[in-house]
Amino acid sequence: MRIVLGILLIAGSCEYAQAEARDVALTPEGFRIPIGEGDPYILNYPFLLNANDSGLKAQNITVAPDGKSVSMTYAPSGRCTIERKSETEWAFHITEIPVDRVKFGFGMKLPLSLAQEVACVQPNDKPLIVLPEAPEKDKITLYNGNPKWVKLTRPSGGVVFQYPRTTWTMLRDHRPWGQKYFRLDHILYFPGKKNVPEINYTLIIADPASVTESTSAMPSAVKK
Repeated sequence: MRIVLGILLIAGSCEYAQAEARDVALTPEGFRIPIGEGDPYILNYPFLLNANDSGLKAQNITVAPDGKSVSMTYAPSGRCTIERKSETEWAFHITEIPVDRVKFGFGMKLPLSLAQEVACVQPNDKPLIVLPEAPEKDKITLYNGNPKWVKLTRPSGGVVFQYPRTTWTMLRDHRPWGQKYFRLDHILYFPGKKNVPEINYTLIIADPASVTESTSAMPSAVKK
């Protein structure tokens, strides 16, 4: 059985945003996404997940010499290839998925400096979530839900994740755990929450001009 899914990841635009789709690159660490000023964001390659652990991480990551494709494996089994099909489109193919894996996920670490920048996360059209400058007691999870899209905005740029199907999204402050970063995770269940032997989906990383008006507006935020 072959399952086809899609994910849309859109590089957003603030007043000083400089990122363009052609600047996104495959690296041994993951997708390198430059957005505005500062270090680029790294979106990790898929984890194969079940309900009981943090997931099987990609291993043996090999980027092709031309930079247009990457391959990886998982232990005890699992293979994934990612290929750039056009300037904005990336095709994923995952096979040999272990029988106990019913979902996969992407994650992105967000530096603590974003809190000082007044960076915000917005799921759908809900109020902006301002990243706290200091950890709040008993508040590790800042957001937990299944929006159709999530925006991360900062003064020099932004990024929008748009989902074609139900995707669980979590924004967490890891400082209470002694880790110096925020983390934005996206988890997708295989259809019916059952194991499938093979899955295909598409990731699109587009320039702001290709985004519809409803998802391209990058709101400003003011701390209260």
